[in-house]
Amino acid sequence: MKNKDIFRNLTLGLFFLTFSFNAIANETIRFTWRVVYVDNPYAHSFSIKPTAGKQFTINWGDGAIETERGSGSSSDYYGHTYLAPGEYEVIISGLDEDCLFTEFDGTYRNIISIDLSNGKSLEVLRLEDNQLISLDVSKNTKLRFLFCAGNQLKKLDVSNNTALENLYCSYNQLTDLDISNNTALLSLRCYDNQLTNLDVSKNIALTHLDYSRNDLSNLDLSKNTELVSLRCEGSRLSHLDLSPNTKLIYLFCKDNQLSSIDFGNITELRNFDCRNNSFQLSDLYKFSAMERDPRRKAFGTQNLPPQTVNIGGTLDFSAQAAFGGISTVFKIDKNGSPAIQQTDYIINNGLITFKKEGVYTVNMTNSAIEAQGDYATTSTPKVTIRVTVTDGSSIPENPVSTTKIYPNPAAGILFVECKNMDMVKLYDLLGKNVLSQTASGKTEIDISRLPQGIYSIQIFSAGKITETGKVVKQ
Repeated sequence: MKNKDIFRNLTLGLFFLTFSFNAIANETIRFTWRVVYVDNPYAHSFSIKPTAGKQFTINWGDGAIETERGSGSSSDYYGHTYLAPGEYEVIISGLDEDCLFTEFDGTYRNIISIDLSNGKSLEVLRLEDNQLISLDVSKNTKLRFLFCAGNQLKKLDVSNNTALENLYCSYNQLTDLDISNNTALLSLRCYDNQLTNLDVSKNIALTHLDYSRNDLSNLDLSKNTELVSLRCEGSRLSHLDLSPNTKLIYLFCKDNQLSSIDFGNITELRNFDCRNNSFQLSDLYKFSAMERDPRRKAFGTQNLPPQTVNIGGTLDFSAQAAFGGISTVFKIDKNGSPAIQQTDYIINNGLITFKKEGVYTVNMTNSAIEAQGDYATTSTPKVTIRVTVTDGSSIPENPVSTTKIYPNPAAGILFVECKNMDMVKLYDLLGKNVLSQTASGKTEIDISRLPQGIYSIQIFSAGKITETGKVVKQ
């Protein structure tokens, strides 16, 4: 009798354990949203894709509970009319244990928090333009598409989401993004964050990348040979090496500090926007040959680093004087008004000699460059440089008292000491960036390979120029 009792108790225990497990295993998504507009069910709606034919409930948080049946469609929206504004917790739960939620869309619904820990079948999650300050997707290992742009996220851990193919996390406050485990990633849009570093070396399947308007000064794309589209606008890039990215056809890199791009064997681009960088006319002429349709190229205004020369000094733009048999037009202003040739300056085949003091602006255009200044206009691309002509005073050894640059002149190693700096750049008299080096505290810079001459030095901190000066290479 005793053995039978034991067997019966074990059977009952196993039954209740199984029942309890199934109850817990039923998938659930719960979130809290802020209701502002009452009597508007569309403003308080979401879409979800449950298993076709399976039942689930929606607890709207105000006492109303509805039972629904999945249609298998991802476009089924469910809305509710609230009678009073406030914050309400909505709970979506499967009634059937095999009711799985594979897609959820709560875009632009004033969602302030969400719990996805028991929504483990989710493959598509859309939560753009809400008020989330945190998002935990560590349990959603089947997730393939994650769209969480337009929130207030400072952290996003996707290390467990190894199936992720598309990540859209722009317009947040992310300072770091580790995607080293997301080797299936095809598209990454992380623009308008606060990223200072982005490692995509493990994402070799990546075809689309947009990291515009982050605080990045370099990016290694050498492993991303499948890349088709690249957007890197509004960063601090001075050079792009795209030689490994032979499949690239869309490039948008405006508003950087670019003075060079290595295209390798890339010979054709379908769209190319490089406005507001530091390219020479000769660069733009080569770029223009990569896309025949001028409407798909926007070169805008290229701003070369400012230069300072003495009266009688010469800037050599002879390499920019003509392209394809068409002469470059040089338009030179002095102190905001047209400069007078022979009186203020002399120009001969691109060699400009300045005869009087003043602040000059040299604008260069050439009609052989078939591109637009801007997508929205038919303006001509141009290269501009600001030149300050002095009365012949000597070049100071140190540009400012808080910065030490020595020895000056220098033949080999140049030392730069500055409390607040993260980058040092040297430019020749044409405004071409000839050397860029990360720096902090006291930094050694090897200039032994540079030709003799005068160079402008710019010291950067957090992407901004904080010091400028001149150095002489012997």
